Amino acid sequence: MTTTDDLKLVASIQVGPSATYAVVSVRASSSMTSPSNQTRSSYEEIRWDLECLAEIASPTSITQLNQTIKSDLAKIGQVVTLTELGTARVMPAQGVGGSLHGYPRVELTDIPDKSFGQFQAFNLTAITRVPIADGSGIVEHTTETETITNTDGTIETSVRGEIRLANGDDASAWINTNIFTPVRSAADAAGNGVITRVSITDDTSMAKYAYTVKPGVSGSPGVTQANVDDRTVADVTGRRVRTISGSATGTGASTFATAQRVAEDSNLKLLREDGPSLPSIPDGRVNFSYQYVAGVTNAAFPGIFITRFNETIDEAGGGAQINTASFFSQGPTLRTGVIAPTVYTQRTEIEFIGPFANHGLTPQLATDNISGRPRQSRKAQGELKTVVMSWAYIFPAPLASYPNPRTINGLI
Repeated sequence: MTTTDDLKLVASIQVGPSATYAVVSVRASSSMTSPSNQTRSSYEEIRWDLECLAEIASPTSITQLNQTIKSDLAKIGQVVTLTELGTARVMPAQGVGGSLHGYPRVELTDIPDKSFGQFQAFNLTAITRVPIADGSGIVEHTTETETITNTDGTIETSVRGEIRLANGDDASAWINTNIFTPVRSAADAAGNGVITRVSITDDTSMAKYAYTVKPGVSGSPGVTQANVDDRTVADVTGRRVRTISGSATGTGASTFATAQRVAEDSNLKLLREDGPSLPSIPDGRVNFSYQYVAGVTNAAFPGIFITRFNETIDEAGGGAQINTASFFSQGPTLRTGVIAPTVYTQRTEIEFIGPFANHGLTPQLATDNISGRPRQSRKAQGELKTVVMSWAYIFPAPLASYPNPRTINGLI
């Protein structure tokens, strides 16, 4: 581009390191802006509307000139310098001490009816926003609070906000120090839980955040939600199992889960412990399950914890045999034969926690009448052990009273 005596640079515009272009008219404006909930200004918006001229050596280069103008001037984030009679005004580049991220912005519009020959006219609009920080470095800070009252009367508070700091400051770190940390401290003191969220863009001086204060579970500091299921059932074998399971969320979730484990005693033994688990993602839920077996101790079976016991005694045989006979095609005759022996069978099953050697099963009838060796089987399932024994007894006649199987108080 060349400059003749017909085009003197009384005013000129330059964007970044671009070439300088002549300006024939200037309209400048400035306004102060603030969010609706703030009384002070958060940034100054500056606008320049310029009518400019560019000169070329030959009209045949008009297309190339227009491309050069766009390449030189249509930019974002670079310093814009307007010089009038030797005095320069500047829209600062984005960054520390300068304009907001994404400013200044420069737009170009051709003016065909004012372009002629080697002179091309165009409008240039430059807009920038310069932040105005308060004493704490805050340019803008807007918040919105929502309060929810649950059916149980507890109150849940959610806060959403957006903050812009002075260029170059770290908005995320500021939020964590000045918003999240005090909120967490207050919630911990009140036994409540806090869920936080922050989002940032390429401009680290600006961030959006949100947090929710959830009411804690009564008597459980740091637990915002919990459920516990305590159930005792008897299976088909007669064993009674108690299961305490559930989940909890919040900073005190693991402590809460551990506290749900009940102490063992003479009627309850812990069989299996699952948890507390590691906090899940993203809600931090901790799961737990404790499984107990109910039982008793008994002086007749020292050294073991009995969970199941059953005993049966069967009686078979006895009475006189009947003999039949017929002679010479006559009808049969009945005669009483010898008296058959009576057989008793004792079957005893015990499930317990303890050494196999302490099962304590013994024959309940006269040992002199035992036929052969007793039948025995053993089974182990985790800590639970099962022993089954059976004895056969033979008596010449039925016992005077039918023997009663044993029972153990406290068991089904």
